[in-house]
Amino acid sequence: MRLALKSFPLLLILVLSSVACLASSPLLYPSAFAPSLKSRLQSSLLDDTLELEIQSLPSDRPGLELPFIGPKSFADAVLEALSLQPEQPEIRGDQILLYYPPTIESNWTDFVPRRRDMFRYNFSTLKYDFRSSFRFLAGYEQDFTPDGDYGFLYKGWIINARINDNISLNTGWWSGEYFGDQASAAQDPLIDSWSSTHSERISLDNATADLNYRDRILSVSLGRGKYTIGNNISGSIILSDKVNDYGYLLAEARLGEFRISLLNATLQADSTYSIYDNAALNAKNYPDKYLALHQISYLPGDRLDIYAGETVVYGNRNWDLNYLLPAAFWRAIEHNLRDRDNVLIYAGASWEMRPGLLLYLQGALDEMSYSKLFTNWWGNKYAVKTGFSTLLPRLWESGDLPQLSAEITAVRPFTYTHYMNHTMYSHDQRPLGYAKGSNLVDISIELYLPLMRHLGLVTAFSKVRQGSFGSSWQTNYLDAFSGNQQSEGEADWFQGTVQDYYTLSSSLKIDLLSHHKLLLAMCLSDQMPDRYSLAWQFRY
Repeated sequence: MRLALKSFPLLLILVLSSVACLASSPLLYPSAFAPSLKSRLQSSLLDDTLELEIQSLPSDRPGLELPFIGPKSFADAVLEALSLQPEQPEIRGDQILLYYPPTIESNWTDFVPRRRDMFRYNFSTLKYDFRSSFRFLAGYEQDFTPDGDYGFLYKGWIINARINDNISLNTGWWSGEYFGDQASAAQDPLIDSWSSTHSERISLDNATADLNYRDRILSVSLGRGKYTIGNNISGSIILSDKVNDYGYLLAEARLGEFRISLLNATLQADSTYSIYDNAALNAKNYPDKYLALHQISYLPGDRLDIYAGETVVYGNRNWDLNYLLPAAFWRAIEHNLRDRDNVLIYAGASWEMRPGLLLYLQGALDEMSYSKLFTNWWGNKYAVKTGFSTLLPRLWESGDLPQLSAEITAVRPFTYTHYMNHTMYSHDQRPLGYAKGSNLVDISIELYLPLMRHLGLVTAFSKVRQGSFGSSWQTNYLDAFSGNQQSEGEADWFQGTVQDYYTLSSSLKIDLLSHHKLLLAMCLSDQMPDRYSLAWQFRY
């Protein structure tokens, strides 16, 4: 078995390299891992560093293409770097405007290709067609806060490649340093993991990658990234993507009206275990930690999606093959593994009631007791979310449609909590559940306004009421409820110190040039310091 596990990555690559079918996106459409509705709000242009860009591979010329060979080529490349975005044909269809980012295979060909990259390499035979592109990435982001201003200067690259139409590879890397007030910089939203300090400046880097195979009924991905489950604008109650990237193996199959989705990931534990006499060894002794997720969806048509699934966080042992079974009842399996893992059961539905109007409902059950279902027993840990999204009339002819979305989220006290470091519902000190915590009710509204082509304004507002008791995923519930309190303790809605707070956020993305992006953003809240930011990014 050890040999088989060690050989699995090589076997996967060989399988991916030996098949050929039609596909463009690495995910099936529709996919459980690409919700119909996500927030368009951005705080950094690095949020979309690895967004899928099929149009980056348009050339049919074989061999290596370089933009800086000869005076004319160099002049053309400079003009290209300062050129406006090419016009794009209007993407027709009522349904696809609700899907962000686009995942509908029939519409990828509607995008007009970008004309140049740093370099491209193409190679074709009678059986294989290989295309690749390399892009340089650079940018600067300046933030203004009451506690001090700071900036982030970074560089990086993006590589896209595909073999035929069913195998694709994407990878990106960026690295940068913070300038200005370092105490304020340490609170920057980009810092969601480990960082280092050089010459009294915080340094930060990250890498994202994926290797994908897809045909008409199956998709398989091996990569480093993050996903979310369920439509949302304020954050998922099932699996949040407001965390650092993680390594994953993803598979999804569409069989008629049913879809089976499976995700296994390696997580970073939040803290270490001290088992050695040497403090230096203990400082690096992070236990193994894993996430497993499976979901079965029923799609009786183009407008209805009903689904149910489970997530499991486990660790301090090897990868568990039990959680590779996509259609098994994992809660029962977990019981037979000595009831030592953290299981969450969820279900939901999305319904496009009419073209341009999406309704959705989700529920996540962390723990419950049938005999205490309608009581305030602390172990009744659950979260619910419901909302809608609707397209509005165009502001101008041939423009995108504005979009208004609203939702309400309620999370019971102690939801997502557990009692061991390697089973906390978290990744690298960030929650995998609802990012705003538990013991709360949240009302969120988001409005997207396409002011003109390549100029979009997003404004979001949320109002939260939250009690302090059992509000953090970091709480060890064995400390809060010991002895008989395990079976008798109660937790009321908004128990503890009650806090009401609001957040108003807005971002204006300017994408008028082919290789430059600008982002203006702000975040005002009575819970944290106000933040204003200006970002510029160059890709070539």
